Amino acid sequence: MALGQASWTYEMVENATRNVLNGISEYTASDGSVWTVGQEFTMGSASGIHSFKYITVGSGVMTEITQLEATMAGTKATVKKLRISGTKRTGRRMWLTTTGMFPNNIQLENAISYGEVVTSGYTSDKALEELKKAKDKLDLGLITQEEFDALRTELAKYID
Repeated sequence: MALGQASWTYEMVENATRNVLNGISEYTASDGSVWTVGQEFTMGSASGIHSFKYITVGSGVMTEITQLEATMAGTKATVKKLRISGTKRTGRRMWLTTTGMFPNNIQLENAISYGEVVTSGYTSDKALEELKKAKDKLDLGLITQEEFDALRTELAKYID
């Protein structure tokens, strides 16, 4: 894969051999949600007691790096930058930087897993619920067996 690749997937990040700090404009997360530069999204629920675990505020240069406070849940943010950072030993991760009054750095996959960001992707429960609805539609003759099979194949990768 070329380091200048603009569109990345979860699998590509896992297999990355170097950090990529510039040039990424789109990322498809493990839950199937797509993140793009300029996209607006909503902060989810804090997974810590009084703060978010995987969302930080501050650059570490001019301002101290601290965890985003739980009171910021439900606020909107805009994706400013996507980057891959990490080490060979600890693994590479997709990071998202936001714009706004309180710029944030988000360890994206962990933030998704813990509900710290709201996504359009699938959790295991959401995928299973969608599949059950499709089964009901199939039983009622509202969709074809082929449509159901295609959806089942797509959703199966999200179900534990």
